[in-house]
Amino acid sequence: MTLNNILTVNGTLIIYGNLETGNNSELIANSGSSIFIFGDANLANKVSLDLSSYFVVKGNFTKSGASNQGDLSISGAHIYIFGVVDVPLDNNGIPWENFSVCSTGNYDGTTESTSDICDAGQLDDFIENVDSEELPDEIYDQLVGCDAPTATISGDATICEGESATINVNLTGTANWTLTFQLDGTNYLTVENISVSPYTFNVTQAGEYTVSSVSDANCTGTTSGSATITVNPTNTTTLSSGPGTDTQTVNIKTPITDITYTTTGATGADFSGLPEGISGNWAANEVTISGTPTEPGTFNYTVELTGGCGTVNATGTITVTNTFDVSTQSPGQICNAADGQINYTESDVATPITFTVDMTTGNMAWSPNWEITFTLTPGPGATIDNITTSAGSFTTPGPYRITNIPSSNGQGSVDITLEVTGNIYSDLTVLFEITAAKELGYDTPDKDNDDWTATQTVLAIPNTGEITTN
Repeated sequence: MTLNNILTVNGTLIIYGNLETGNNSELIANSGSSIFIFGDANLANKVSLDLSSYFVVKGNFTKSGASNQGDLSISGAHIYIFGVVDVPLDNNGIPWENFSVCSTGNYDGTTESTSDICDAGQLDDFIENVDSEELPDEIYDQLVGCDAPTATISGDATICEGESATINVNLTGTANWTLTFQLDGTNYLTVENISVSPYTFNVTQAGEYTVSSVSDANCTGTTSGSATITVNPTNTTTLSSGPGTDTQTVNIKTPITDITYTTTGATGADFSGLPEGISGNWAANEVTISGTPTEPGTFNYTVELTGGCGTVNATGTITVTNTFDVSTQSPGQICNAADGQINYTESDVATPITFTVDMTTGNMAWSPNWEITFTLTPGPGATIDNITTSAGSFTTPGPYRITNIPSSNGQGSVDITLEVTGNIYSDLTVLFEITAAKELGYDTPDKDNDDWTATQTVLAIPNTGEITTN
């Protein structure tokens, strides 16, 4: 570009080549304007420069003519010359308009006036002082001529509440880097002065993380990739089978009431502490404990959820007793004789039994003094702790004798209740042996002044039997 007149710049002037100025030409950069020359700036012997904003020359800066020809006015300008500065000197070695380039690292980015010690910075000063975002798009990168850095983010992860995930950013270019991150499309974090690659950081919040911008020591670059973080809540378990079902007492070989829990987050469950015969199962977010216990004791169980997040347990207690109340009518009955049963006659007894007959109903009753002697024997693996009959309470082992068995309508009976304890794992059989001592007789009832005699035959109690519980 050749300038032979006056050019006033109020915006941005970009010259992709050299700037040549003729004699008496003027180049004025007003406040807020920018002039970028990607080639050389060659000024004639008479030229006027009025700089109050960016003036950047990527190539060389040359002023021809005598040192006293041409004017240079500077007011708060940002001047950078990347190439060689060649301006005329006067007889005292002072350059034209006192214009000189600062040594590397000594230019603070602004030239207040030509009276400053030095007037322009070099390439390194430009990189150090100038933010690329202050300049028009891509101008910065074109001026510094750098290889654009890259930032690639990765680190998809699924974590639990309270945990953190590590995100990685692989970087190319020249340290130090500046990264701006976004979370779900919104600016999240800016990190400066990153000195190593890859750059890693930890997050706890769910969402998609991306890098929206990257710049290194020289220029801005391009970004790619994403890291999606999923945060799962902690597992939960809630008793759903009703209050108290997780603390229940049952007798051995009696099914428990099913214990159920509703779960969230888990993919299974482990069970411990359950009695034999009881098992646990997890399916479709529900835990079920069920079965029939086959061993006695107190069992504190634990349900530990597996999969998902957190260590979540449910606990309870199943108490299994092995106490059986085995109730049975006194083995056999004392009643009117029937065919095939043992008959007693008057000659068989020493003391008669008095019989009475209800003449209205025809029912017959007797007034005996029965005596039953019995012995109980528990089955394998069990003991009989208590024996209770309608005639009183006894203790193991016997034998026992019951007398004065009540009678009604020709029948006499006694209930025997056993309390059986021990390690009972199968059906229990209690054997008993009974001996009945009887004294029989007769009486002659009278009705309507008619005498009649009844000879009563009485059934003897069976002398052996068994009580079985399942």
